[in-house]
Amino acid sequence: MLFEAEFSKEIERQIAQKQATKGKTLVERLGLQAESVDRNARFTIAGDDENQTLMWRALMKDCAFYFDAPTLEQENKMRSTL
Repeated sequence: MLFEAEFSKEIERQIAQKQATKGKTLVERLGLQAESVDRNARFTIAGDDENQTLMWRALMKDCAFYFDAPTLEQENKMRSTL
């Protein structure tokens, strides 16, 4: 009986916590400072069109190294690129 009461109380606490943090980002929930880095700038290529054709072409070219039995150094470089 005591276990069921404690279990029920814990479930209610978790549900209340989820409802209180609904719509918040992970950074806000953890109380951390968000980085002010423009992440989109990292993935843009000068002269790219609205469909980001050059970005996708570069990504597929980079992925080809990973699938073509790369050396360990190339594999590490690819993983850091992706």
